[in-house]
Parts: sequence; C-alpha cells; structure tokens
Amino acid sequence: MAPSGGIQRRYGYRDFTDHAESFRLVRWLYSRAWLSAERPSLLFDLATARLVECKVLLQGVTVLERLVEQVRERACLEGLLDAVEGARQSPLDRLRRGSHRVSAPALVGALTRLQEIRAVGVSDIA
Repeated sequence: MAPSGGIQRRYGYRDFTDHAESFRLVRWLYSRAWLSAERPSLLFDLATARLVECKVLLQGVTVLERLVEQVRERACLEGLLDAVEGARQSPLDRLRRGSHRVSAPALVGALTRLQEIRAVGVSDIA
C-alpha cells in the first residue's frame, strides 16, 4: 500500500494546511458570506465542491464546519458596522440604543429591535 503522500503527489492534490490554499478558501468564503445570505449547510456544500475542484485535501469535516461558522459570524458582525447610504447610524449603533420612552409605540419598537438582534444571532437575550 502506497503512502498517502505519494498518492497526493501523483494526482496533484494539495494539503489544506498549506497557508496559500487555506487563505484562498477563506477569502472565497468571505466573499460568499458578504454578498449572499446562504445557509451554513449550502455554504459548506459549496466550499466542499470548491475544495474538490481545486484538488485540496481537508483533514476532516469539522475543520470546514468550524471555518464556515467563523466566516459567517465575522461577516455578519462586520456588516453591522457598515452604515447604509443615507443613514446617520450604522446598524450596530441603531441596535445598541434602545428607546427611552414608555409608550405603546416604544414597546413595539423595542420588540422589533429584539427581533433584529436575534436575527443577528444573539440568541441568549430573553
């Protein structure tokens, strides 16, 4: 039985631990995460297909799962910092400042704000 390194060289596969290969995948994942709202499972499948297409060997599925999750979280958080054109505040500024009024419209606004915060992925808020 031939060692895996020989098979890897013979068929032209590269190792994911190579910095250039992992950097290319991370950059590709970021561009997908910033430009679209793809589900994690779809992003994982697309990344797997890209690794196969580029002949890159991955040590395990959990490595790619963690990478996809990290990229999605970071892209989401960075998106909160970008101010929308014409807006005076970034989405993060808008979400972090609650209403100071006690009224029915303020309650509706607070509930809407809570939904927006939960949509970002902050699920521990009761």
